[in-house]
Amino acid sequence: MEDVPESQSNLNVVITGASGGIGKAIAEGVSRWGANLGLLGRDDARLSQVAAAVRREARTVTVFRGDLAKLAQIRKLASEVGNAFQRIDVLVHSAGTIHVGTFTGLPEAAVEEQLMVNFRAPYELTRGLLPNLILARGQVVFINSSVSHQAGRPALGLYTATKQALKAMSESLREEVNPEGI
Repeated sequence: MEDVPESQSNLNVVITGASGGIGKAIAEGVSRWGANLGLLGRDDARLSQVAAAVRREARTVTVFRGDLAKLAQIRKLASEVGNAFQRIDVLVHSAGTIHVGTFTGLPEAAVEEQLMVNFRAPYELTRGLLPNLILARGQVVFINSSVSHQAGRPALGLYTATKQALKAMSESLREEVNPEGI
């Protein structure tokens, strides 16, 4: 392990979407710090592979399996993560989903999944884990999309709306919790 400042080597870092893409890359990078990782994902096989890979350098790795498209599972995950990590130094929301389609062409299931994964899950998880973040004077990181700065792209209306909602929520949250040191 490369030299890591002591201030980083005992961090508790929780990452959604850790079984692939940006979440996986963040887990791999943060593991080099020797941090304690909480990895959230729904794909059991891929999440297990990531956990095995980062265990070589992370101080500890705890895996939380659940589907962020389902409110009951989101709330269960918030409880499990909160119980596992008294203090959360960094909460990274990197899970996301996209379904391309027109307003009249998107199936109801695709609409619901995008709303839940891209907006409601970060909202509920952050809300549920705020006491743990306040205790650590932690940071919340929302991985977003450039579409949050624009509108009107054909077949991306709902996706864009969820990402603009995430941006607005994160900005409001910052103003609300900054006095708590978050």
